[in-house]
Amino acid sequence: MDKQKKDRVIKEASKFCLDMAKLVFAGIILAGIMQTGIKTPVLLWWAGVAVLILALSGFGLLLLYKNDQP
Repeated sequence: MDKQKKDRVIKEASKFCLDMAKLVFAGIILAGIMQTGIKTPVLLWWAGVAVLILALSGFGLLLLYKNDQP
C-alpha cells in the first residue's frame, strides 16, 4: 500500500471511530430519557467505556495521521 493510500485509510478510520463515539454517547442519552428496563449504572459504565475507547482510538489515529504529514 502506498503512503497516500495509507494516510487516507488512517484519516477515515479516525473519523469513523470519532463518529461511533458520538453515536454511542447519543445512545446513552436516549436510553436514559426513554426509561427502558436497562439498569442505568450498568448502561453508563459500559457505554462510557465504549466511548472512551472509541474516542482515544480516533484521536490516536488522528495524531498518527498528522505526524505523517510533512
